[in-house]
Amino acid sequence: RVEERFRAHTALRVKLETGRTHQIRVHMAYLKHPLIGDPTYGGRLRTPPDSDAAFADVLRRFPRQALHAMALGLVHPESGEECRWESPIPDDIQALMHALRIDREAHQDSPK
Repeated sequence: RVEERFRAHTALRVKLETGRTHQIRVHMAYLKHPLIGDPTYGGRLRTPPDSDAAFADVLRRFPRQALHAMALGLVHPESGEECRWESPIPDDIQALMHALRIDREAHQDSPK
């Protein structure tokens, strides 16, 4: 589900169907929408042509895949109890989202 749209990026909420390794990364790359900071499936850096150098630098320097599990759950193998853990969005992704919002707002009146 789309959480927020930016000029050249989109924040999504996805739910895994399986526990396969790299599932989100592979699917998003296949759809030509790779994750920021993904050296394996990410391809070249995507910035709108009129982006300033500081914004491009934020994207280029993001130190990891822009991917976060907000919640993880499983059924305990012995007790059968449903277990769930939640984690807030980390500071580095919040800072990335802030930069994406600033870029969007700076160009909201620009022709497409």
